[in-house]
Amino acid sequence: MRGAAYYDLDLVLRLDHAPQWALVPGAAVDVQSYARFVARVADRYRGKVGAYVIWNEPNLAVEWAGRAPDPAGYVALLCAAGAAIHEADPEALVVSAGLAPTNRNDDTALDDRRFLEAIYAAGAASCFLQTKTRRPHRAAPKTMIFAKPLITSSPDWKTPPSACGV
Repeated sequence: MRGAAYYDLDLVLRLDHAPQWALVPGAAVDVQSYARFVARVADRYRGKVGAYVIWNEPNLAVEWAGRAPDPAGYVALLCAAGAAIHEADPEALVVSAGLAPTNRNDDTALDDRRFLEAIYAAGAASCFLQTKTRRPHRAAPKTMIFAKPLITSSPDWKTPPSACGV
């Protein structure tokens, strides 16, 4: 934290695997325990961390303790974590996890484009890349977040799905 402050850098933390106390036997993660965990992190670093990335590559089974990827389950986790972060630090951004590029569609991985379409269909757009409050005087962040272009299976592959609201 001190190093980031010294160099005037905005921090982005990825909160992926839940701590042991947030795990439930037989489940990849307990959503409410994970939300309590991210709330504690956001409260501790309030005003020092600009954004929180929720989870890592949720379209891979390896990130869910070997369970098949579950877009709706990820949205539940993303929204619960986002609400907890915004309660602790209303100015922090909540960022959806990056997806692993894959063309698989089985119990080990879900194609990243299909996973993205599925999380938007499940309501993810209201849970990330936004703050609870916006201060008009806040300076633009020094951190850049890049996302790869969305390519879909629609007849016109250059057109994003309407569910994205783009």
